[in-house]
Amino acid sequence: MTHTSLAVALALTLIPLLAACGDKDDDSGGGDLSCTTEARVSVMVSLEASDGAAVGDATVTYAAGASDALPCEAWPDVPDYACGFEVAGEVTVTAVADGFSPVSETVDVPADACHVQTQDLTLVLVPSESDRR
Repeated sequence: MTHTSLAVALALTLIPLLAACGDKDDDSGGGDLSCTTEARVSVMVSLEASDGAAVGDATVTYAAGASDALPCEAWPDVPDYACGFEVAGEVTVTAVADGFSPVSETVDVPADACHVQTQDLTLVLVPSESDRR
């Protein structure tokens, strides 16, 4: 068998094997799609003051696209907020806390065939003008 014939035989053997090994996380039909039933957080938000200190007692909301703002959930035992579950696309997060100017930021939350890919966001709050005096 020549080198060319061997290469062709090897290619013809490997093509079906490679085609059967699709990515299980996509919906291209190349593999078995195996999604979980858990809901994934869209945006995990942490807050800090401009001096690096933690900010407590804040109201954090999110809005997906042009929808109305909804409250984010404070996580127990950690100073983070969970904003939305399985919400993909543009998500705007807003934080308001006494003594600070409100702050908003928009993030793009991608999704695969099963779940969103959680985005981490740190919002830095600046003292309001009235508290700087």
